[in-house]
Amino acid sequence: MENNISENNKTSDCSALSLSDQESAERKYDADANEAGLHFKKGIGWKACFDEKRGIYTAERSWRGFYQLCEIDKETYDKLDPTGKNGEDPDKLIGGGRVLVEADDDYYTMPYCTVKDDNYNELAPWSRAKERYERTYNDDKGT
Repeated sequence: MENNISENNKTSDCSALSLSDQESAERKYDADANEAGLHFKKGIGWKACFDEKRGIYTAERSWRGFYQLCEIDKETYDKLDPTGKNGEDPDKLIGGGRVLVEADDDYYTMPYCTVKDDNYNELAPWSRAKERYERTYNDDKGT
């Protein structure tokens, strides 16, 4: 499938990317992250990271508009199982960590984003927290 890029406005249509292109880009990102000492575990609705160089464990979880970024410990990281076969609930494990950022923009509540640690982007630069924060407050301003 070809990548549709308009010559007039130079914007790309992400829907034109095939699944294999998206997977390839994600694998390249993961390979670069491993070189930087970042190790990831991913499951449905969650992603966790161990920053080997700094000894920091962080994780994010999201579902239907809800988003949370937490600092977790090694024990929690080790219990997270992408296959789900160990019987541990990743939402409960991650949610038991120290909350750095929490956001919600579902149908039932007013959109909000609460930053509980201003260093969240330094602790977890890989996360989508900054994007969620900016989207919540830019949408409120009508931009």
